[in-house]
Amino acid sequence: MKNHHLYSFLLLFKFAALSVCDEDPPGHMQPICNYPPVQSVATMDDFPTPEYFFRWFTSPGHPVVFKSVLDKIDFPAYHKWTDDYLRKKFGMEFAQVENTKKETRNPDDTKQRFMYRFLDDYRQRNQYMIHELSTKMRDDVRVPRCLQCGGFHNRVDTFLLWMSSGGTTSVLHHDSYENLNCILDGVKVFKMIDKELKERIYANNFNETMGYSRVDVDKVDLHEYPNLRDIPWIEARIEKGDCIYIPKDWFHVVYSYGDRNLAVNTWFSNTPVFNASDCELRELYSEANQYYKNKDKTETIRDAIIYIFRETTKIEKNDFDLILLESARTDENRNQILEYLDADHDGVVSGEEIETMDLQRFVETFLDVLHVPPYTDDLKSHLRNVTQNQIDSYSHLFRLARDEL
Repeated sequence: MKNHHLYSFLLLFKFAALSVCDEDPPGHMQPICNYPPVQSVATMDDFPTPEYFFRWFTSPGHPVVFKSVLDKIDFPAYHKWTDDYLRKKFGMEFAQVENTKKETRNPDDTKQRFMYRFLDDYRQRNQYMIHELSTKMRDDVRVPRCLQCGGFHNRVDTFLLWMSSGGTTSVLHHDSYENLNCILDGVKVFKMIDKELKERIYANNFNETMGYSRVDVDKVDLHEYPNLRDIPWIEARIEKGDCIYIPKDWFHVVYSYGDRNLAVNTWFSNTPVFNASDCELRELYSEANQYYKNKDKTETIRDAIIYIFRETTKIEKNDFDLILLESARTDENRNQILEYLDADHDGVVSGEEIETMDLQRFVETFLDVLHVPPYTDDLKSHLRNVTQNQIDSYSHLFRLARDEL
């Protein structure tokens, strides 16, 4: 009898333990970040100066929303880009169309369509359009003053158009560029997670190559993605006329609303060191201007050097071994690079001196001895493609190609 009671007690304990272990955590199979955000994103009523933008936002990596700024500046696309205008002016351009309103990153869900065909039926179909702006379309886009100098102006990489009839949802992802996203029509909501929490997000089924999580953002399985439970996040809601800055590598999910949702985002690289003297030489437009310069591929050399020495206040001669090919680590090469970069002749090199150097001349002079992976190899490959030349001297290639860069 005693054994019977003992067996019954153990069986009851076992089922009780199982029921506790099987209990779903709060938020299980609910939308991602379905609890209050730790804070809302900072807001400003105007675009700041480039130096302010660098000091308070891009350098520390803090997101910010610029409210109603497109209502205050000359931004032709904001006023012109009706469906009819897009159809008449750019309808014959090929655009990438996703045949779903919930992003999948599945190539089978993507196809190319004439823009006019998308405009004819996008309100009736579950689809959205992503299109890199052509030269003609960029004529209707303006660069805000926060990107007009200081190093930002030659680090603009890509302009993209996003369009749907609302109801779209992105994957949880991060971008390898700084992102300035402006809303021409509709509403977007951003759920953003600080890049400092990447280890928690990377830990569970994250595609590092493509930069996105495989989690279903509408129904988060917290047994499969336990590190997403109670993860701190911030929210931003941007409406027609607003722009938002999303720092590089910040994780985010984007939701679009409205029967017509239209946005243009600018991808750019941050300037490692703000070049104040550059701003002194340029006329800053109080609103925005049409001038922009796509990022020069040679700029990756400058970025790479500053990144390698990011924790070094003053770079000395022997430190250059980090950017020299092993076979080129000689006093002659070290002294030549030091002499070239050391503008104030104090025997060391600062980040500002790297930022303000004549990059074209530097690359032309030292490219054959530099080892700044993977940037140098990418640049050499680019120069070969531009010149269609198989010669071995990359400095010679640069001289041939520089007018086309």
